Amino acid sequence: MSNEKINDHTQQLQADIFKLLAACFYKPEKEVLIDNDLPGTLVSLVKNVSDKAHRGAMQMKEAVKKYSIEELQVEYTRLFLGPFGVAVPPYGSCYLEKSGEVMGKTTQEIMHLYRKAGLAIDKEFTELPDHIAVELEFVYYLLTNKLVLVKTPDQKKQGIDLDELYNIFTGSYLLPFIQALTNRMFKESTNEYFTGLAICLREIARF
Repeated sequence: MSNEKINDHTQQLQADIFKLLAACFYKPEKEVLIDNDLPGTLVSLVKNVSDKAHRGAMQMKEAVKKYSIEELQVEYTRLFLGPFGVAVPPYGSCYLEKSGEVMGKTTQEIMHLYRKAGLAIDKEFTELPDHIAVELEFVYYLLTNKLVLVKTPDQKKQGIDLDELYNIFTGSYLLPFIQALTNRMFKESTNEYFTGLAICLREIARF
């Protein structure tokens, strides 16, 4: 996902795709998947970006017709939530830490990058900072805001180079996470919605 490949025209498109992919990693809800046609919107956005990503998004769209919302929710819970063990942990530290622990060193490093970009996790948000959806939303933020002004302790404003943060974050944290996460999704699920999501995420991350 080389930053040099991203021009002003495609950058916002890529950002919007990452935002939609982030939404796909929350528990499936009828209002989002069907009423707002999340898979259909994703199909439209990735159509001219990647043939494989387009096929993955189409697979998701067809799966929403095949499975009920309740069936998708059951599979989502089995994969990402438990309660009797989590088949596909949605946290980066589970793949990037040798011990596989959550809230490890890499989580702290990611939180540092969030703060450096002038962001903070909402106190009411219950997910961990390295949840895949949170990380994808952070990429959306980085791609849509090339420069952000944050206040330093002495109250002077300092420009933060988000392009640099983007390269650090994606290269050191997000890409390795996506590779390991999608490998696990392919291994653990035969549900076309989630395997299609894995295909789409992996292919979009290549750009």
